[in-house]
Amino acid sequence: MKKIYILALFMSCASVVLAQRQMEKLDRGLVAVKTATGVFTSWRITGDEFYGTKYNLYRDGVLIAEGLDVSNYQDAAGTSANTYTVAAVTANGIGQQSKAASVWSTQYLQIPLAKVIDPKTGHDVTSVMQITDASVADLDGDGQYELVIERQNTDFTVGNDSAYTRFEAYTLSGTRLWSVNLGPNMKDGNGSENACFAFDFDEDGKAEIIFRG
Repeated sequence: MKKIYILALFMSCASVVLAQRQMEKLDRGLVAVKTATGVFTSWRITGDEFYGTKYNLYRDGVLIAEGLDVSNYQDAAGTSANTYTVAAVTANGIGQQSKAASVWSTQYLQIPLAKVIDPKTGHDVTSVMQITDASVADLDGDGQYELVIERQNTDFTVGNDSAYTRFEAYTLSGTRLWSVNLGPNMKDGNGSENACFAFDFDEDGKAEIIFRG
């Protein structure tokens, strides 16, 4: 009987060890940035590309680097007018090229945010709504990250006393997907935080949001 119990315990442990960790299904995330010496490109290595995967990089559809075992490349001949794609190379051949990436003129991405209107007073309170927290996840299942940000009122004077903390979701191009007003019971006006976390917990391809009150 003891041998049976030991065998059952071993099998249960083995199933945990062999289980694959949960991962988001993201695209290549290729970014190209103009530098003083050409164009710097960088891309995402996905969780299933552990060993034996190399990468080909293309400028305007033409192969410029092949067999790369890193996730970045400095293209000395690149200009702001070019576009780039990348493809994984495995023992099965060359994979599909990624979505084309245009070249950024700066080393950061500036994302425009929508105005914040106090629903009670109708006032534009954008100037006092400070961004205090952010999380990234694929919210709509397109393989690209979206942003979830917290906007917190920094001026609880009489004119702004109903501009409560809110969470908003944006695409990287600046489209606001939704906005949630947390209301008076989730903010005391003394700099308290209501952090958020986003991940695809139920593995349906779209991330869920957890708020901490």
